[in-house]
Amino acid sequence: MVETERTFRDLEPDIEVMLNAFRLSYQPFFFTKHLPKCYLIQEFGIIVLGLGQAQKPEMEDKLKNKFPKHIHFYIYPSDKFSTKRYWLLWELMRGGYMIYLRTNYASYITKILQQDNLARRIIEERLRIWGESPKYHYLVNLNKEALAYNPAAVLSREPGFYDYMPEKLEEVAHE
Repeated sequence: MVETERTFRDLEPDIEVMLNAFRLSYQPFFFTKHLPKCYLIQEFGIIVLGLGQAQKPEMEDKLKNKFPKHIHFYIYPSDKFSTKRYWLLWELMRGGYMIYLRTNYASYITKILQQDNLARRIIEERLRIWGESPKYHYLVNLNKEALAYNPAAVLSREPGFYDYMPEKLEEVAHE
């Protein structure tokens, strides 16, 4: 059997399933029929869309003009969808997503942290971002210590422990 290449249209059902699994409210829209469907997640200022490389320049221009301050999150047919799902989750977390879940779906939070080793992945991503920066020594140690415990135990001690994902660090010179 010959495997056919996925198109941006093939991504739309996967994106919708992912957004629904994340329990997000979103508004789908099109700029034109020949361009990919976009998914506006107003609560977190993110637009998600699946597209082919050929559509990217036109989509970037339209998105930058209409939504200049939103995060434009592209998924290509060649991307590994499971990896992109985590990258989207990290962006959502930077906007308060875990607090949103804890507030609106309290019983769901422990379940999702244990699924697919999400609690460990969150900590590992934080550690990757902070690296060896001395500024984050305390947070690095706190997160490394949390790796030894079940997420439910961590949450019982600190309910907001998994609430945040730091921004990617850029070196800033202070004068």
